[in-house]
Amino acid sequence: NVFLTGEAGTGKSTILRKFREQCRKECVFLAPTGIAAINVAGSTLHSFFLLKPGLLTEDSLEDINNKSKKALIRKTRVIVIDEISMVRSDIFNAIDLRLRSLADFRHKDKPFGGKQIILVGDFFQLPPVVKSGIEEEYLLRELGGVYAFQTSLWQKAGFKSVFLKTVHRQQNDILSILNHLRHGDLEPNDISLSDTTEQVNVLEALTRSCVNQPNLEYDPVNLCTTNRETQTLNAYHKGRISGENFIFKATVSGKFQERDYPTSAILELKIGARVMLLNNKRTPDGEFEYVNGDVGVVEQIYNSSEPTVSILLTLTV
Repeated sequence: NVFLTGEAGTGKSTILRKFREQCRKECVFLAPTGIAAINVAGSTLHSFFLLKPGLLTEDSLEDINNKSKKALIRKTRVIVIDEISMVRSDIFNAIDLRLRSLADFRHKDKPFGGKQIILVGDFFQLPPVVKSGIEEEYLLRELGGVYAFQTSLWQKAGFKSVFLKTVHRQQNDILSILNHLRHGDLEPNDISLSDTTEQVNVLEALTRSCVNQPNLEYDPVNLCTTNRETQTLNAYHKGRISGENFIFKATVSGKFQERDYPTSAILELKIGARVMLLNNKRTPDGEFEYVNGDVGVVEQIYNSSEPTVSILLTLTV
């Protein structure tokens, strides 16, 4: 088992791409999110292992009833997981339980049912999503933490770490800024921007790199720290769009706290509004039609007897 890591620009994606070109059919490429899965031309962890959303425990992990899915998992010899930093410890543990449950008697007690696991990513990057203090408390108590490497399973599997150190990507201002952010070096005035001899800290360098830039074809997606900021920003941009305001009310099945909803229960849309999708959909041949995180523009709204989303255009920004 291997853990491949390194800073931005050291070649993780290049090695992964080359490995994919040369690997046998018994190898699968997986990732925690739809967009990350597209980047490795693979599937999401949840869709491949048939994992349900939410906190995963040994008791909540249901058996796989799909014979073809069982056969596919059993046939697989090597499993590559990209963006491992985003894989929460309970998901990591659930993958082991799933593989051992389908392994033959010789491998049932081996980590991951004796499959070779290749993990790729950087734990200095995006962390796993933990939705509540209760979830975090459980993960800390039962699994040692929220990250995959904090589990006892990581130690049992004996991952050999391969750390890429040479940066092959062009050395530029943005790469220097990213590496400073990666290490949390926010205070030192040691970044020299290409258009000046003055040395500044990373936050000043980032600010200067973002202002006075040419207009983009589409406004960038804004990251906010609170729902209130998001709602205020969305209301402002929606107010700039002329036309009718359509209001949709969510249908909720089961018992959920409103804070656990993936989005507001009241959805307001206008023709021309930019939206971000929050789930994945595959075509009958298995390709992704759209994924969580895709950004598009509302082009048409019409009445239908059933809730329907038709993707006419997706934009890469």
